[in-house]
Amino acid sequence: PNQNSSATLEFESFTNFRNHKKVRKYWEEKCFLFEDIWLRFILLWHGLYLFSKLLFLFLFFLASFIVSFLIMKQ
Repeated sequence: PNQNSSATLEFESFTNFRNHKKVRKYWEEKCFLFEDIWLRFILLWHGLYLFSKLLFLFLFFLASFIVSFLIMKQ
C-alpha cells in the first residue's frame, strides 16, 4: 500500500507539472509545429516503408511465378 501511494503521488505531480500553464504554453508555442512536422514525416516514412515491403513481396511472387511458369513450359 505504501509503494502504491507514492507511485500515485508521483504520477499526480507529473500530471500537475504537465498541465502547468507555463509548460503548456511553452509546449504549444515551441513543440507543436515541430511535433506536427515530425509526426507527418514518420507517418510518410512508415507508409513508404510498408509500401516498398509490399511491392518487394509482389515482385518476388511475380518473379517466382514467371520462373515456375518457364520451367513448366520446357
